[in-house]
Amino acid sequence: LKRLGTDHFDLYQVHWPNPAVPHDETLRAMEALVVQGKARHIGVCNYTPEQLAEARAAAPGVTISTVQAEYNLFQRQVERGLLQYCGGEGITMLAYSPFDAGSDSSEDPRMWAFEKIAERYEASPQQLILRWLLSHERTAVLVKTATAGHLDSNAAATDIDLSDTDIAGIDSLFEQRIFDIDPTEVAITPGDGYAYSSVEEARRNEADLIPSPQTVADSISLGYMLQPLGLREISDGKGGRTYAL
Repeated sequence: LKRLGTDHFDLYQVHWPNPAVPHDETLRAMEALVVQGKARHIGVCNYTPEQLAEARAAAPGVTISTVQAEYNLFQRQVERGLLQYCGGEGITMLAYSPFDAGSDSSEDPRMWAFEKIAERYEASPQQLILRWLLSHERTAVLVKTATAGHLDSNAAATDIDLSDTDIAGIDSLFEQRIFDIDPTEVAITPGDGYAYSSVEEARRNEADLIPSPQTVADSISLGYMLQPLGLREISDGKGGRTYAL
């Protein structure tokens, strides 16, 4: 607070659930900051619907105001329970990585159709993405704003009168299909320092990823799967196939 030059946080959130720490211990410590006036609201990030329900049950007197999760055209796992839970409980969804973390989707054929919809509204594809996200109940969007021009462009997205027909069309265009794949069929390919090429490297976590691969593995072993992984299918030239992460 001293470094920020303020006496309170408007919102203080858990970045990632830690399987080694009880929910009530974390939430009651954060609630104490609200009582002290150091935080106005508290929230959580990267929680599955089950983890969120467990956290609220473990600390029933603590108000969780927000849940932050990745949400964009290509990652829509929140629509499989979390978004509905938040709507029913009066919790605001904070959508991060609305543009898929800046990844290049220009080669995706669906983007051509999406851009045609944006043209009809005289909007950029980025503006239409923001407006589509905001069309979902109790959803706010976290978007990087590097310039005043970006700020104006992002704000203008709220003025788009997106029809229910086009919302349904976008939903259908980017329908997320999920398949169960044997993990032994997945080849891990390192890149940009964000992936490990072996289980041993992942356990050492020398890149100091947060959460660590072990923390994620522990969560999955307890039945919590935050979101499906995006895989690329590879042919071995002999009629077989494998997948690259």
